[in-house]
Amino acid sequence: RVKVRGQIKDSKNNEPLIGVSVFVNDLQMNTTTGANGQFELTMPTGEHLLTINYINYDEVVLDLAVYNDGEINLVMEEAPKMLEEIVVMD
Repeated sequence: RVKVRGQIKDSKNNEPLIGVSVFVNDLQMNTTTGANGQFELTMPTGEHLLTINYINYDEVVLDLAVYNDGEINLVMEEAPKMLEEIVVMD
């Protein structure tokens, strides 16, 4: 088993993103980033698919080949979602 650590930041201001979901698809394993945007996963060696999600940001999907402990540092791009027009009446 190996440890994969990393930090996820915003692409515009380089600030850490808190609460980002890091999901290892084939292992059905999930974690979220902490207060400093960091995460850690312990997984078996081999090839894994990681999906990284955060509200109003573009999803990141990584093909990961892990054979030793390592580090992944990412920046995520903001992608705000436009809602349909809403009319409020008294």
